Amino acid sequence: MNKNSLIPVENFEDLMKFAELAAKSDLVPKDYREKPSNILIAWEMGAEIGLSRMQALQSIAVINGRPSIWGDAIPALAQGNPNYEWHREYYDEEKDAAVCIVKRKNAQEHRYEFSLKDVIAGGYDKKPGPWQNDRRRMMQMRARRAFRDQFSDSLKGIYIAEEAQDIQPETTVTVVDYPPDNQIDSLKAKISTKPKEIISRNITKAEWEFIQACLDFVGITKEDLFNEFGVKGGSQLKFSCLEDVSRWITTEVNKRSSV
Repeated sequence: MNKNSLIPVENFEDLMKFAELAAKSDLVPKDYREKPSNILIAWEMGAEIGLSRMQALQSIAVINGRPSIWGDAIPALAQGNPNYEWHREYYDEEKDAAVCIVKRKNAQEHRYEFSLKDVIAGGYDKKPGPWQNDRRRMMQMRARRAFRDQFSDSLKGIYIAEEAQDIQPETTVTVVDYPPDNQIDSLKAKISTKPKEIISRNITKAEWEFIQACLDFVGITKEDLFNEFGVKGGSQLKFSCLEDVSRWITTEVNKRSSV
């Protein structure tokens, strides 16, 4: 239970109810409204890097298929690291560049710059919005790459939002291989299999639908899930509790984000 929270959460069912309540609130970011499964995954990812539930909703977003962290949560997480010593951010007028210098204990200073030349080279000077209205602040966010370079143990591979915006969205191509006529009846029988025959008796249909929503949200296939939790020689899932699946999904996301 989070000691700083006024809402008691003792088990997974309580957490689901809380997520459903939060998803209906106007106080959560619009990308999370009516999406309780997304909220649960954001909470789990936030817990992995030391954010409270509400901090996670305000600081984590999925951009171009990558979980990403926004703004001032980045230096905050670094400052919470026991190896943090100091950092300095400023704008170098002579170089026309935003500068971020980070110092870990027992390590050399690490400096990262994002200059006006970088802005022009990346085409950001032509983008509407904050790149026009608050360019220096946007350059400062880019220079904060220094924190990601030096405090990967705190950020655990999660992208900085401004970097994730440059990643090309992944595209999925589905190749359909039509079966011979004599196999169609067999395929129909498999497709019509009742949920109770493919779902472990330890979870409900609603929980199975929740797991599917989580997989879709983070881009993990059902095949990956069954490879991890499938019963050998069958099509059932076997795990001690639903939190095991949630932790595994978060671990998979962190692995893929760091690639």
